[in-house]
Amino acid sequence: MRALAFLAGCALAAPAPAPVAAQSAADEAANRIDQRCAIWASALMAMAQEDDGPVEGLGYTMTWFVGRWEGRTGLRIDEAWSHADVDAVVADMPGTSAICLPLMESFGARMTAWGDAIGAYGASLDAAEAAGSSRKRARQ
Repeated sequence: MRALAFLAGCALAAPAPAPVAAQSAADEAANRIDQRCAIWASALMAMAQEDDGPVEGLGYTMTWFVGRWEGRTGLRIDEAWSHADVDAVVADMPGTSAICLPLMESFGARMTAWGDAIGAYGASLDAAEAAGSSRKRARQ
């Protein structure tokens, strides 16, 4: 029994395994793209501060890229960026835009379609509820 308690204590005291094991070359490439695109969206936000519409959309975009990057790497992006990362993005905004913009547009299209589907489902629930209320009133 003591051995079991000792082993359980050791397991609790041991550091948690890293959330990400060795990554493939494809994962590494995706990580670089997501980090680059998060910086890209942040840079565009800084440039568009006067107009709230694009800033809000870019904020969502930046958060999406950060979430993808952090989820895949298990790291915090605020602890893993460098000045060189930012400089590389800013030095090639057209090239970075060519990579990030299609990803952002694809995500936006998926979210619009999902929002439409949720809205349609909500409308069907409202219609079903209204029909049920009409039937209840007719029975009374």
